[in-house]
Amino acid sequence: MTDKKPLSQKPKKKKVIKKKRNRIQRFFRSLKKERQGKTNWKVIVPLVLLAIIVAGGGITFGVLSHQRKVRKQEAAAMMQEARALRLQKERTQKERYLQTVNERIQTADKLQEAWEDLWLEEIELTAENQDTFAMIESCLISAEDPSVVEIKGTLPGIPKGDSDDIYIFPLNTYETSIPDGAEPADTFRIEKTKATFTFHANLNNRQANSRMFKKFVVAAKASAWQ
Repeated sequence: MTDKKPLSQKPKKKKVIKKKRNRIQRFFRSLKKERQGKTNWKVIVPLVLLAIIVAGGGITFGVLSHQRKVRKQEAAAMMQEARALRLQKERTQKERYLQTVNERIQTADKLQEAWEDLWLEEIELTAENQDTFAMIESCLISAEDPSVVEIKGTLPGIPKGDSDDIYIFPLNTYETSIPDGAEPADTFRIEKTKATFTFHANLNNRQANSRMFKKFVVAAKASAWQ
């Protein structure tokens, strides 16, 4: 008689397999939930570092931008200060120059006034004084050149006339005035501070127009010889 397994054992085996399958599924589901519940630091840490780097870069950029702005402002302030100093220096130099010029002008004016105080008085020649406005003090033959006569004299002032020149004329001993068309033997420019004069006239010795025996008179020219 052959042994046969009871029919009731087959469903039991299937049930055991099903239980094992359910356990495995529950294990994997619990493992999945456990994995889902844990923080994924491998992803978070790089993101956090990236965020820090980005934030740090933004802060650095802001600081650098602020520093550049501050440097530009400082450079502009320095340029403005340098320009102000240059303008002040130029203004000071100009003021000193103008002060120096004014001082020189004042000094020149004072010198001019002092110089004018030394000037001889101007004399209006008239019929009364024209014969005495110039005094001849010496009339001698020059020791250096015997062909020349040297005439020296003094003036009480400067005669008013067309110029500051005075003239020496040779006259015959009998003449009392300068003839028309006569030419002066010499000319002397009066110095405003000196009351003296010196003429040099050729004697024309041994000639028809010799001045050896002439007399000499000093004249100034206004409208006519005086």
